[in-house]
Amino acid sequence: MLFEFTPYHVLWPSYGMLNFDAATRNSLRLGLHTGLTPNPGSGLYDSAYQKWVTLLGPRAPRRMVYGKWLDFYMHVVWRSRTNGVVQIWYRVDGQKKFTKLYSNVPRDGALIEVPPHPTLLYNTQNGAPGENGKPGLGLEGGFYRANTPWTNEYWWDGMRRRPSEAAILAGFPKPVLHRRHRHRHN
Repeated sequence: MLFEFTPYHVLWPSYGMLNFDAATRNSLRLGLHTGLTPNPGSGLYDSAYQKWVTLLGPRAPRRMVYGKWLDFYMHVVWRSRTNGVVQIWYRVDGQKKFTKLYSNVPRDGALIEVPPHPTLLYNTQNGAPGENGKPGLGLEGGFYRANTPWTNEYWWDGMRRRPSEAAILAGFPKPVLHRRHRHRHN
């Protein structure tokens, strides 16, 4: 797990709701655990909508890239009992344009299009995160893995929330385009 949007686990027992994961070789996956979930005290953590989608890597429309910054941004409309919106764009360092990678909005033009689905979880005891004064979502990052003798490192840089796509795009660095210069000798 690289990072995830997750609810307060005491009220909504879960194992991550919107999870960006690099557990499989050469890939980046999106894990969704949304919709109706069991109430606290249940031994189950399954939700009504569960899906893993490989965003980059084998069996994905684009390969995983190493040794370069990957810029991502996303638009989410959080809904638990009906369909919400998840749209994810990305680009590899040096590219000028972003590519719409994932969308659950029909006919949205993304490389990966999935049917509409909830984007938030809820249960019958506590409702949804953020409702009726309940805690909202948290953002967590780290590695879930067995005890190993090696270390891993990944970086978050410039993570932010903005009110519009234009405001988000304005915060990304402009790509440096490498140009070849021709020299004329007299």
